[in-house]
Amino acid sequence: MSDYLTDAEVRDILRPLQDDGPVGRLYATGEIADELMLELTALASPEGGGDEQADRIMEVIQYVTRAGYRPPVKGWTA
Repeated sequence: MSDYLTDAEVRDILRPLQDDGPVGRLYATGEIADELMLELTALASPEGGGDEQADRIMEVIQYVTRAGYRPPVKGWTA
């Protein structure tokens, strides 16, 4: 079993957090934009949600860090 999130796991984590901004674009298209890290960091803060949600968002931050910035991904399905 991998310690890294799959694309599908990222979408599952982000599903309830979708918006019209960078989080929604990652969820819908796989795009990783410059401002995404700021949004994810805010969501992972104590004010952004519960401890379990913060832990899951931290996993998404690790995914984004490994993947780097990228345009929408062909074949990405939300």
